[in-house]
Amino acid sequence: MVAYNFPDWMVPGILSGAKTHTVRKPKTPPYRHAAPGDRIRLYAGMRTKASRIILEPVCSTLQAADFVFPARAGATTFTLDGQHVDPEAFAIADGFRDLAHMRGFWFATHAPRGAETLVFSGALIAWTSEA
Repeated sequence: MVAYNFPDWMVPGILSGAKTHTVRKPKTPPYRHAAPGDRIRLYAGMRTKASRIILEPVCSTLQAADFVFPARAGATTFTLDGQHVDPEAFAIADGFRDLAHMRGFWFATHAPRGAETLVFSGALIAWTSEA
């Protein structure tokens, strides 16, 4: 079973069904992301004493996700399977307050220090609300 960890502040959105996907870096074989039909395990506090399972839904979609974030507000581009999506709407659907909140999180967790632009290529893993 593939497992994904989330910060505590995302848990209410996951439990309410408002957040139904995650974006992750590519996995290196033999590891892989969940595929449609796979049961997945969503955690908060994974690998700590406070670890807890949030939900065990079923993966509904696996898509290629590509983002270009400038360090400050600017021409942000998001594509899923090569199709452009609205960055602001995507950020909100991904559990963030807005695009600026998502940009700050991604720069803090994924960008090299001092980077002016963050280019990301990975996977969007979506799930059904089935428990």
